[in-house]
Amino acid sequence: MVELPELNEDQRIFLLTIFDYFHEEGKWPTYLWVENTIRKSYPAQWPKFDMVEVCKSLPDNFATGFSFNHQYGQDAAFIVPVLYYFDEAKEEIDDFIRVLGFCVEKINASDEERPAISSNDLSSRLDMQPLAIRKMGLLLQGEPQIFNGSSANEEWWQINLQRGKDGVRHFEGVKSFEQYLERRTALTYRFSGKVAVQPVQNEPAIDVPILDTSQIGTQYHIVQGDQYNISGNAGDVKVKSPSIDVAASKKDHRSPWMSGSFYLIVFIVIIAALSVAGRLLPLYALPIVLMGGILALSTIGAFQLRQDERLSEENFLKLMALSFKYLPWLKRKDAKSNESGNQLY
Repeated sequence: MVELPELNEDQRIFLLTIFDYFHEEGKWPTYLWVENTIRKSYPAQWPKFDMVEVCKSLPDNFATGFSFNHQYGQDAAFIVPVLYYFDEAKEEIDDFIRVLGFCVEKINASDEERPAISSNDLSSRLDMQPLAIRKMGLLLQGEPQIFNGSSANEEWWQINLQRGKDGVRHFEGVKSFEQYLERRTALTYRFSGKVAVQPVQNEPAIDVPILDTSQIGTQYHIVQGDQYNISGNAGDVKVKSPSIDVAASKKDHRSPWMSGSFYLIVFIVIIAALSVAGRLLPLYALPIVLMGGILALSTIGAFQLRQDERLSEENFLKLMALSFKYLPWLKRKDAKSNESGNQLY
């Protein structure tokens, strides 16, 4: 079973607008076209619609990076799992599974270093029409386990296939779109740590974490309340409502030997330098060496806590100020300054 996040109203309008253009034209619209079309087609939603925020909210790169560069002339594209949200995408889904099977056959039969398929192959071998061929070329380019570079012009394209067990071969035996989503999810989780769709087993709607053993790696998630089935598409797929999905995340504790190694080296250098100074200076300079070491240790501890995000910036500055303020020689200097009328603090 594959679990898909439920789209809110703005996300659905955004992706449906892109899909409608893609479905009819066999190419991606620009973000400018998408925004103008939404403004004209959805007057009730338009006053509160923010395309930048919508793009930021989409999971696992469902759409390209408009939220970062705001380039309205850029193509508004999505990845293959988005097709599962729309009943009208049955044609594209069926064509994609056929092409995927052809890719598997090609990779298994080829002795080439970089086996490839082309638009001509889809026309001659799969008897696909030009519109469908253009769509497949665009969709394949967004699938990292399949796509390994391409060349194209206005009438023709060629896509190099990804070799290896985690490449096209990973989809051997896939006969349905849901099987593809399950295989794709496992790979995406291994390489990026997050997924657009998530395989799940039959899960009770309870308020305790459920260990999902179908993933490669270990992860926990909580399923609560209502879950919705996608209608109109074959396969057992659940959609989780974001309003009731509880994201249980825990910050990793950084080891001092990882994030603190830089400060440790600095500490060693400081101590070495102070030790040399202690040998060269008279005996009465020894307290200065010791206090310098204490100062260095306090500074390193503060930097380590700040690095681990266990200390706010405000408290970090206070801790640093205290480290300096209460050193004996600074207190003496502070007292002398008070007597002369010059305040340091």
